[in-house]
Amino acid sequence: MGASDGRDTEDNFSCTLTFPTGIVTAHLTWTSGARKVQYTLHGPRGAIIVDDDKVSVHRIVGAAGTSSELVYTREVASKWMDASHQEWFGRLFDDFRRAIRAGHYLSDQTIDAIMCVETIGAAYESARLGSQEIAIAGEQDVVPLKRQLAAGGKLAHRTLG
Repeated sequence: MGASDGRDTEDNFSCTLTFPTGIVTAHLTWTSGARKVQYTLHGPRGAIIVDDDKVSVHRIVGAAGTSSELVYTREVASKWMDASHQEWFGRLFDDFRRAIRAGHYLSDQTIDAIMCVETIGAAYESARLGSQEIAIAGEQDVVPLKRQLAAGGKLAHRTLG
């Protein structure tokens, strides 16, 4: 969806990622009245809830798992208000420069960035196809690259998928 003022950008985004061991749903919006970061991770033994810089861990209690108890809470410096993601991109570029100097041409941070681009591309393709499920590069594609990097391998060029 394009912006209402004619700029070519999305105002809202929703997707579901299916993994062998679980499902992730993501809902992003740039049209809310307040900037906020919230997410939860649910598992068979409890949940982790992030609300801006507050992280809390909840454990399921009771035989039927009908309630939970707060186990842990902590404030963390997430720098989520920096929409430019300067810290993340700075690390990515530093890592990329080190990899080029060493002749690796592909680093762990670069693989993470490639996976982000692969996921975004799959989301667009899915939307174009009426929300059809789209496969993206998985562990079988990424792990060999990471192993080669860990062994000091030099990768001149490699595409995923």
